[in-house]
Amino acid sequence: MQLSTKSRYGLRAMVFIAGDTDKPIRGERIAENEGLSRKYLDAILRRLRKAGLLKGVRGPGGGYVLCRSSEKISIGEIFQALEDGFAIVPCQRNPALCSKTAHCPTRKVWCAVSIILERALNSVTLADLVESEPDEVLSIVMDRFKPDAI
Repeated sequence: MQLSTKSRYGLRAMVFIAGDTDKPIRGERIAENEGLSRKYLDAILRRLRKAGLLKGVRGPGGGYVLCRSSEKISIGEIFQALEDGFAIVPCQRNPALCSKTAHCPTRKVWCAVSIILERALNSVTLADLVESEPDEVLSIVMDRFKPDAI
């Protein structure tokens, strides 16, 4: 499984915005800092705004700001906004796509993995990514997400 560039770039943009909360962050600055196409980034930022995660501030000092504190925005919310959910296979969203959906033994695995993915991503916040070292994030997920509680 591979995440789309929308999710990877969107998460990077959100972390960048969360790390600099003094003032709104202009799209050009995000694109330059993250090495992203401005046009593609604008489409991603629109989706994040539509999902209620970002708001745009107009004017000379304008740009983007988080709608809530970084402690209250989970990585799962960002993923949900950019990927349209946690479904790993198409038949999870639309069972009619496959004639074997009703009796498919592998669909059960993909549904379970999707639930685990959603819960794990929802256990990490933007603040965790901004404030933690990369090797600490695994500990954060393992401390908060209890796979045996599924």
